[in-house]
Amino acid sequence: SGLVVIDVSNKSAPRIIGSLDTNGVAVDVKVINTAVYLADGESGLHIIDVSNPNAPALLSTVDTPGLAQDLAIQGDFAFVADGAAGIEIINIADNSNAFSVGYTDKVTDVKGIAVEGNNMVVVAGTSLSLFDIENPASPIWLTTVNIGSVNDVDIRADHVYVAAGRSGFHAYKISIDKQLEFISSSGIAPYDLAISQGFVFLADWVEYGLDFERAIAIVNIKNKDNPFLQHTILTRHAPLGIAADSTHIYQVTGARLQIAQYREVIDAKGVAPTVSLISPSAVSYTHLRAHETSLHL
Repeated sequence: SGLVVIDVSNKSAPRIIGSLDTNGVAVDVKVINTAVYLADGESGLHIIDVSNPNAPALLSTVDTPGLAQDLAIQGDFAFVADGAAGIEIINIADNSNAFSVGYTDKVTDVKGIAVEGNNMVVVAGTSLSLFDIENPASPIWLTTVNIGSVNDVDIRADHVYVAAGRSGFHAYKISIDKQLEFISSSGIAPYDLAISQGFVFLADWVEYGLDFERAIAIVNIKNKDNPFLQHTILTRHAPLGIAADSTHIYQVTGARLQIAQYREVIDAKGVAPTVSLISPSAVSYTHLRAHETSLHL
């Protein structure tokens, strides 16, 4: 249990460099600069200083009334998906003195949460809900749609993406009048999601015939109103959590971390690339080396 810090500067050989044990079971983590915000199950929210990643240090704890399962950070506030207790809002302006400033139990069995501007989206029970958080300490419920079993949610540019296990992957748009408009769904079985570079990466079970294979599914959302499943990467172990940066995907499978590399391939539809030839000087060249988008002699 607790926080483990892993050095991934060498993607082929990640290594643990620090850790901090906690009283609960760590379920979700967010990192802002040198502060880690940890949803620690029955122990609530922990804020941890990782300015020295080899020696993480606990700054403060807010013991929420429920089971902290997911969290979102925006400005001076942390929004905690607190299981049966609903949503807890915590002031984190001073990481050494965090404190609760509000809550809502309009929805319960809350599993996932995400915020963007004045919008807060929440997956709870079998539904997706939208709240207005213009006043972060007092969320206002706006609407709810039923999906089925749900696990995680994220939001980008007023578009909402839901990992809903056997209920599939779902995409919605927040309308001008603050309703959730259905866009599409896909028959995969994701348990967690991450967004980067115009793609949604899903810790997933992909259906093959009568079986489900463990995989990372990649959904293209560059056209936000027309998402589509672009690719899957089969993995060895059951998917639990996922994160992504501009080049790599990080998936947690039990006590294992798996790292995969991805690269977008552009279909030029038969149009050849433009090549410029520069006359070399009167020097003999015997070596050729490729570097990113150029050749070096």
